[in-house]
Amino acid sequence: MLNRLAFTELKLGNNHNVMQSFARALAQSPGELLATVMLARAKLSQSDFTGAEEILKKACVAAPKSADAHRMLGEFYPAQNRIADTKTEFRRALAINPNSRPTLIDIAGLELAAGRKQQAKKGFNN
Repeated sequence: MLNRLAFTELKLGNNHNVMQSFARALAQSPGELLATVMLARAKLSQSDFTGAEEILKKACVAAPKSADAHRMLGEFYPAQNRIADTKTEFRRALAINPNSRPTLIDIAGLELAAGRKQQAKKGFNN
């Protein structure tokens, strides 16, 4: 219900209300990944990198067995040129779900960006 309210606020362009609605949704369901992603994106749109990172880290704590939570946190770090943190979170995601195709593709993308084409190819072929 709160996610729907937040999406309505988003469509209306009420950024402040969007953040409040997603924050309420997370308070009720701390491991809810859609609200986490949307709140983090809303914070990023306001250049609140610290706030976005905190939201994503809380999701990892709230849903410790969620490979997706760690992958999302890992996807946040490259924008801040924190590649070591990215790799750490991707490894955590793979430890939880070794067959996570999105995580394997993300890792392959990192390898490709680093010029390691053979390693990247392995990730894309898994």
